[in-house]
Parts: sequence; structure tokens; C-alpha cells
Amino acid sequence: MSDDVKTTIAAVLDAAEASFDARAVEPPLLKLRSLLKSSSEPRWEFLDAIRALTTPGPGELPLARPGVVEILEFCMRELRWPEIREAMVAMDSPAHDWRVQRAAQRVLEVYDDEWPGGDIYDTYREP
Repeated sequence: MSDDVKTTIAAVLDAAEASFDARAVEPPLLKLRSLLKSSSEPRWEFLDAIRALTTPGPGELPLARPGVVEILEFCMRELRWPEIREAMVAMDSPAHDWRVQRAAQRVLEVYDDEWPGGDIYDTYREP
């Protein structure tokens, strides 16, 4: 995976840690989505990187790190990779903590035709 993608993912995570405002996170999200769309690298490399984001450290919940859900929902709204959808369906099960289920549901909503939650991003706000 390119250094640009790694750096941009880190920029999203840093912006999300520093602010709860979607406007602070949106510029690196736009760059990341563009990189994912235009890259000639194998898709599995990106999937591995995204899966690594959803894998918690010791004592952490999946999808709990600020910026991870934002990366998934913003990018998958357009890309709609089925592998990510399948991973979120698996996390939206009674076997997971309710907070993980809710985060997975947020990501799954982007696969619907309408996404009211997208209004937090200027890119996806309805006119």
C-alpha cells in the first residue's frame, strides 16, 4: 500500500482525535477516497489496511477509535465494497457489544439508496 494512503489514513485519524467536527475530517477523507478510487494497487492491500483499523487492540472495542467509522462510511458511500459490508454485517450481531453494533450499523447505512446521516459531510449533504 502506498505511503500516500497510509499518511492520509493517519491524517484522518489525527483529525478525528482532535475534533468532533466532520468539517475537520472531511478534507483528508476526500483525499483518501480519491486515492482508493484511482490507485492501481491491488484492492486486497487496501482491504487489509481497512480491516486492520477495525481490529481492536487489547481492551479496546472494534470501530471505537475516532475516525475509523468516518473512514468507512465516507469512503464506502461511493465505493461500496462488498467485503466491507460483509464485515460490518458480522459486527452487527448480538455477539458484539451494543456500541460495536451501532458503529457497524452506521457504516451499513451508507449502502442504502438514501443516507440521511451523510448530512454531516458537505460532500454528501443534500442541496
